[in-house]
Amino acid sequence: MPLRAVIADIRQKMADYGITLDELQGPVRKRKGGGGSGAKPGRTGRQENGEAEKGREAQEKAGAKREAFLIKRK
Repeated sequence: MPLRAVIADIRQKMADYGITLDELQGPVRKRKGGGGSGAKPGRTGRQENGEAEKGREAQEKAGAKREAFLIKRK
């Protein structure tokens, strides 16, 4: 995958999950309101993210707007 495409993918994921540069550059810490990634033992985050992406794609095809999936910060 070309570097330009990788960077675009990272930027999109940051927007989708509400990740900031400060969070990427700082120490790893748990986010408020859930703790941990929620991943089940033996499963990687990549598998769960893939499943979530398929669910979002299906909802978008059914008419949901992409903005509906944004994480709202207080």
